[in-house]
Formats: sequence, structure tokens, C-alpha cells
Amino acid sequence: MPPAKRTIRRLRIGQELKALRVSRGLKLEEAAKLFGRSTGSLSKIETGNQRLYPRDLHAFFDAYEVTDQSHKAELLRLVGKSIERAYPAEYADIVRSTFDDYLSLERDAAKIASYVEVIPGLFQTPEYAKCVVEASREWAKPEQVEKFVRLRMNRQSVLQREDPAPPEVSVVLGERALRQNVGGPDVMREQLQHLLHVGRLENVALQLLPFSAGPHVGDNGQFTYMGFRDEPGVVVIESLHSALYLEAPEVVAQYEKAGEHLRMTALSPRQTAARIRDILESEWTT
Repeated sequence: MPPAKRTIRRLRIGQELKALRVSRGLKLEEAAKLFGRSTGSLSKIETGNQRLYPRDLHAFFDAYEVTDQSHKAELLRLVGKSIERAYPAEYADIVRSTFDDYLSLERDAAKIASYVEVIPGLFQTPEYAKCVVEASREWAKPEQVEKFVRLRMNRQSVLQREDPAPPEVSVVLGERALRQNVGGPDVMREQLQHLLHVGRLENVALQLLPFSAGPHVGDNGQFTYMGFRDEPGVVVIESLHSALYLEAPEVVAQYEKAGEHLRMTALSPRQTAARIRDILESEWTT
């Protein structure tokens, strides 16, 4: 069996279990004996590198004398979430462990707030997505490109789901994204028209950051904040082959403040729609 992917939730579970062990004054070797596990196995659990199932937690509750029912329920919920697949099984061969995390967080988020210079995946049309995937994943075979595109389209259902309620999505989009030629005029026309449609959704706030805004905090790079109803927020910074997940409360707070500044600097959603129509007419209508 392949090793379990280390994910944010498994890491949080491991940190919680380690804190419980330390609070009982137990060394790793002593705790491992209580469970009939090797120290290596318990160490993997505490570092988020070994999968746990809800049934496994009861042994930890007993050994660490956990009596707080709300604490038990929270750990059981986290473990349950950690073993749920956030995407259909057919995409397992193209999803990296870091993207597995992203998909899981995106699915569960109550709030998603981004600053981006490329039209985000949740707002892309199939043709635009195909062009972006082909350019950013030159190594991908044609059938893998098609899978990436289908997965991206599948993800968009989160915007209009009914149960649970869809997340509140706030996107500050750099003007370059509307003017950069991706796939030619036909693709760009369809994409900008789709942006106008998505921007009318009640749970979506799309704001354009125009070139005229000058230097701004977003010049430090793109980022996405994800907030949750019952978990701490996370900031995600994506790169070509991986993603960085920032969880420290003081760091997350800095990015939330940066997001607020960008939203104040950007055009309003109504002004954004008008600017998109202007660019659609001036740049992409032949």
C-alpha cells in the first residue's frame, strides 16, 4: 500500500494527538507501547504521515484519558474529513498531494478570497482552462490535459451548490488577466462573457484591480485565503509544482488585511462589470 499523503488535516490531527500525549507526561516510546504500535508508527501519526480512521481514535482517547466530549467530537470530525476524497476517483492519477489539500479545503471553505493575475480556475471556461493547462503543464499528455480541464469544471459546482451553502467568494483580479491573449479572440470573448455571468452570482464579488492603481500590496504575489465555519483559516500560495499553506494566526491575519486593502483599492463589482464590457468591446471584438 502506498504511504498516506501528508495533508493539512492529518498534520493538525497529529499535532493534537501529540499535545494530548505530552499533556499526559508520556514519552513517544511509552505511548507507543500503550497502543501496541512501534515508535515509528506513532511518530508518523503525530507528523501527519500516517492515515487514521475514526475507529482508531478511541484508543487514543482511552490512553490519554480524554473526557471532553466536544474535543472528542472535533477530532473525530477532523479524522473523518481527512479520509474523504475531495474529487472523483478518476482524477487520482493527476492530483498531487499539495493539490489534494487545496481541493479538500476549497470544498469545505465557507469563504474564499483571492488576489490573482490569471482568471481563477473556478471562473474559467473549458477552452480558456485548456489553454492555461497546456501552457502551464507542458509535460502533460493530451488525455491528462483533458482530465485537468474536466476536474477544473467539476470544481466549479461549489459556486452554486445547495447543501452545504456555497462559499462566499471574493476575487480581486489584476487587469492583465483581461488583456493577455489566451487562446485568441474567440476564447477571450467567451471567457470575459462568462466572467460577467459569474460576477452576477449572489455569493461572488469580482473586483478588477486596474493598471491605474499603481503599486499595491498584491505586487508581492498572488494568494488565496480560505475561511471555515469550524476550523482556523488558511492562506495558500501556489507555485509551478507545489503550494505553500500558511496557518500561523498572525500570518493569516496579515494576508486578510492585505486582502481588505486590495478590495478597497480595486474597482467595485459594478465598475468591474462595466470595465469588462469595455475591454471585451475594445480588445476582443473583431
